[in-house]
Amino acid sequence: TAIALIFMAQFALSRPVQAGGLAEPMSEPAVLKPAPVAPLSFGTAYVGVQIGCSWLDEDDGIQSENGPCDAIGGVHVGYNFAPRGNFVWGGEIELNAAGHKFGGPDTAGYAVSTDWEASVRLRLGYMINDRTMIYGAGGLAFTGADMAGVGSNTHTGWTLGLGVERSLSEHWLGRFEIRHNEFGTETYDGPSGPIDVEFGNTQAVFGLSYKF
Repeated sequence: TAIALIFMAQFALSRPVQAGGLAEPMSEPAVLKPAPVAPLSFGTAYVGVQIGCSWLDEDDGIQSENGPCDAIGGVHVGYNFAPRGNFVWGGEIELNAAGHKFGGPDTAGYAVSTDWEASVRLRLGYMINDRTMIYGAGGLAFTGADMAGVGSNTHTGWTLGLGVERSLSEHWLGRFEIRHNEFGTETYDGPSGPIDVEFGNTQAVFGLSYKF
């Protein structure tokens, strides 16, 4: 019929024509795919920053004067190796600004405050997939403490921690770690005699690292 012929003519005119009179096939629309996230890679150095919360180990002899949580933050530098399989090991140095303030019978009533903390640690990790590693870390811990009106000392002890680290991009790593620090006993020369002070803390820390 005339109406059918008109529709057929419009359909033929609406299709692009290649040389030779053949209709050009319709192309499919491009599909955008998300950029792949880089897997964790090791055998590289890294530097980073961390921030978190530090809880003083309180008892009858030591009480915090700042409240339950003291802010902590600083920088770290390290190197990771990948010996075999899913196991990864490396070393790390960390330096933090710290702000504990405490007193009690163990300090003979004097207020003690900390200015900084540092650690030298070994890390051993296990890759649970190509982007995520769980790890344990341990080593030496140091802190600078000042007893008001008496003097200052550097306490040396140990640190242990557990954490998880995840690849965020080709060069960036994010981490979360819980650790415990025990600082050794140091003697302060008080007006009435020597005062032996020992303390520790537990920390929850978030970190961001740039790997080279």
